[in-house]
Amino acid sequence: MLNRITLIALIAIFYVACQNDKGNAPAISSKNSPIDSLQQLIALIKPGLGECMMQVEYHYHELGKALTVNNLGRANYELDELDEIFEKTKLMHNNHDKFEGKTFENLHKTFMETPISDLRKALESQKMPTIKASLINLKTNCNSCHAANKMPFIVVE
Repeated sequence: MLNRITLIALIAIFYVACQNDKGNAPAISSKNSPIDSLQQLIALIKPGLGECMMQVEYHYHELGKALTVNNLGRANYELDELDEIFEKTKLMHNNHDKFEGKTFENLHKTFMETPISDLRKALESQKMPTIKASLINLKTNCNSCHAANKMPFIVVE
C-alpha cells in the first residue's frame, strides 16, 4: 500500500513540475479540452526524427555485430526492429520540414524497401557473402538518403 501511495505522490509531483516549466515546451492548459491536452502531451513526449534515426543506426550496428559472430537469428531480429522503427517514423514524421516536400514514406520506398527486402532474402539464404553485400547496400542507401535530404554529413559507417 505504501508503494502505491509513493507512486501516486511521485506522479503528482511530476505532473505539477511539468505544469510549472517555463522552458520552451508548450504548457498543458486546463482550459483546453482533454483531447487538446492529450495532443499537447503527446507532442512533448514524441521522439524527434533524429531520435528515430539514432534507433535505426543502433539496430543497424547490432545487425552487423550479429553477423560478425554468425548469429543469423539475432540479425533477423535486428532487421525486424529496423522495419518497426521505419513504420513508426512514417506515422510520426511522414511530413518533416527537413524532407523539403517529400514524405518519409516516399523516401523509405525510394531508398530502403529494396535493400531491406534484399537483406531479408540474403538472411534466408544463409549465404554470408550475399548477406554482407546486402548489408553494405543497405548502408549505402542510408547514406544516399541523407545526401538527398541535404544531410550528407550524417554518415552511417
